[in-house]
Amino acid sequence: MKKYTWKVLAKKSTIRFNIKYFQISNISGSFLKFDGEIIAEEDFQNPEIYLEIEADSIQTHNKESNFKIKSPLLLFTDNYPIITFRSKFGCKQSIGKIWELTGILTIKDTDHLVTMVINHSEIKPHSNQGTATFHLFGNILRSEFNIQYEYSSELSDEINLTLVIHLVRQ
Repeated sequence: MKKYTWKVLAKKSTIRFNIKYFQISNISGSFLKFDGEIIAEEDFQNPEIYLEIEADSIQTHNKESNFKIKSPLLLFTDNYPIITFRSKFGCKQSIGKIWELTGILTIKDTDHLVTMVINHSEIKPHSNQGTATFHLFGNILRSEFNIQYEYSSELSDEINLTLVIHLVRQ
């Protein structure tokens, strides 16, 4: 079957995170600058996925939180400007339209295998250019990526990720 290249439409897509703060509140935010592509068959079987995120583009709508997250205390964006994800084992159908995507997430030069749940929202391979939208959900642990914080008891180790990725076929 023929493979196509699909480009991430960053202006229509979102990469969001949420982490518990003092177990009573949350710090939520998003990454504003990212790029990526998927090489896949028309039905997205066996996709090759690459996503690159500019770590410094993180936005929490709180200047103090932004500064702390970008600082050497957490992401250290001056030394580690890029976060990447590359698929490793493709997608596996779980239930109905729910799929699981496993790949390697790299943060601060630390690679870790992560699995995201994908909800196939919409695939229009025969529209003018071909478009697709996917919703992804998953969790990572700060400790697995050496994202330490001097007041570790304030922040949960678990970070929730939610991505809405819009694609256009090239």
